[in-house]
Amino acid sequence: MPENVIVLEGDTFQITSLRVQNYLIRPSYRQECELSYSLSHAATVSIRIVDPNGNYFRTLIDGEVQVADTVYTLRWDGTDDQGKILSVEGDYTLEITASDLIGFNTISRSAIIRCRN
Repeated sequence: MPENVIVLEGDTFQITSLRVQNYLIRPSYRQECELSYSLSHAATVSIRIVDPNGNYFRTLIDGEVQVADTVYTLRWDGTDDQGKILSVEGDYTLEITASDLIGFNTISRSAIIRCRN
C-alpha cells in the first residue's frame, strides 16, 4: 500500500435494523403496525408516515435523542396527528431519519405499510 494512503476504520453511522410487523393493516378494525429499529450511534431521530399522495400524514417521533444499541419499538394505528383514522387506502411510507449528535451525518430509511379499511 502506498505511504500516502490513509485507511479509516471503525463504525459507520447507520440505522442498524428496521423491522415492520403487520405490513398490511386495517385501521377500522383496530389493527396496528409495529415498528422496531436500532441505531449504531446516539442520534436525533424523526419518524413520519407519508400517505399514498406523498403528503405527511403522521409524525410518530420528532427530533428525539436516542441512544445506540437499543431496540426501539413503536406502534401506529392508522391515525393521523389529529387522531382520525385514515380515509385513503393504499401504500403508506414510513420514513425514519437519524442525524448524529453533531449534525455531521444524516441517514434515512423507509418501509411500506399497506392500509385497507
